Amino acid sequence: MTDWTLGWDRGHIAVRPTGAMMAPVEIVLDDGRKVFPFKVAPWADERFEPPVGPLLQGLRGDWTCLPFGLPGKPRTDLLPDWMTGVNRDLASPDAYGHGAVANEPWVLDSCSPDHLACHFDFPEEMPIERVSRAIHVLPGEAMISVVVEITARRSCEMPWGLHPTFALPEEPGAFEIGFEGPVRVFTYPGEFEKGVSRAAHGQVVPGLDAVPMMDGSTLSFARLPLDRDAEELLIAADHGGRVILTNHAERYRTILDWDAAVLPGLLLWVSNRGRKFAPWNGRFLGLGVEPISAAFDLGYAHGLNPASPLRAAGVGTATRFAPGAPLKTSYSFRFEAL
Repeated sequence: MTDWTLGWDRGHIAVRPTGAMMAPVEIVLDDGRKVFPFKVAPWADERFEPPVGPLLQGLRGDWTCLPFGLPGKPRTDLLPDWMTGVNRDLASPDAYGHGAVANEPWVLDSCSPDHLACHFDFPEEMPIERVSRAIHVLPGEAMISVVVEITARRSCEMPWGLHPTFALPEEPGAFEIGFEGPVRVFTYPGEFEKGVSRAAHGQVVPGLDAVPMMDGSTLSFARLPLDRDAEELLIAADHGGRVILTNHAERYRTILDWDAAVLPGLLLWVSNRGRKFAPWNGRFLGLGVEPISAAFDLGYAHGLNPASPLRAAGVGTATRFAPGAPLKTSYSFRFEAL
């Protein structure tokens, strides 16, 4: 399936029809240098037996997830306060991780050098009818704007989010995650990647500089990559809908802006060569910087749990949708030379 493309004087964008995943992306900075901010999985052109799923096979760039997170019934090996109120028999209405919207082909509506619009229609049994994405660029601007619109066929509540995934440099600590003010950081309420994840469970700390680990030490996640293999999920709150990602090795920054009233959590997926099984094989070095209305990657039942510790802390974990009232929100990536 051929990628859809946009091209303008400040870059080039490819959109993979499966999942409408945006990458590779080439950006021409103000000083004329070219950078490739988004991660493309190194196994994209490899084939596996048994085959991996469509999202994982083509993992790259930025896409939309609905429902956000794990499929099936809820994970139960979590801290007790994270299981309070969870309907253990409630399965996701979608069989795919991150939803069919992230795993199946989209339909192209229009495409020009500076604008691309596409949509995905869910089957009748899903309460969500359609998700649309529109990507815009402007001449002379090293910036990408995206508009997402979600239309419901029936009233429902659903965890959902965005999944920008950035490339990290090889040099430890050369990529910096910054915010304009203080943030709260929530650690995963269990073992995210079994045998690999080391962050202490269910902690809330001020910022990324000293995240508690299971051995009693602390570790900074403000500068990546880490100097060790790791696989961790964190949520940042109180971010105001802006995160500043500075690649010191390549001397540029990316500013991601979104509506924090719509997507109140910022999921940070630190994938630091921690997964050793196929297709990862210890070679994936990337950072998910994901605005969400969800409970980590825990999926449908945890997202809908009214007693979720995240909800108690004022961080929404799902969004209500209603027929006749589409949700429309926008976000943008701005790229600046240093």
